[in-house]
Amino acid sequence: LLQLMSALPEFHTWNTVRKTGLARSITPSPPKASNTYKAIVFINLFGGIDSFNVLTPHSNGGCYLYDDYFEARGGDVGVGLTLDEILPIDGSSAGINGCKTFGVNSLLPSLKDIYDE
Repeated sequence: LLQLMSALPEFHTWNTVRKTGLARSITPSPPKASNTYKAIVFINLFGGIDSFNVLTPHSNGGCYLYDDYFEARGGDVGVGLTLDEILPIDGSSAGINGCKTFGVNSLLPSLKDIYDE
């Protein structure tokens, strides 16, 4: 079978891979640059963070949005956070009638600390 291998530094092109039994030569390191190098690194984490489970409605004060959120996230068998998994924060500035409290995922306590500053 023919396999297509990604464009790796060793090949610098798309190649069909064939086993030859020979050892590959080691790719030499690139020469060091004389000027400073800065880069922006973008890491895309597939499923890395679910924004709907970072900031959530909270049922304190009778907020109806928590029940809607929990149901939309699959209920008891889904991925919605239960109230004991949410750190409450003041959400009164959102101006949502009847919802004065929202929550931050309990696995992100530093986010709650930043919000409370």
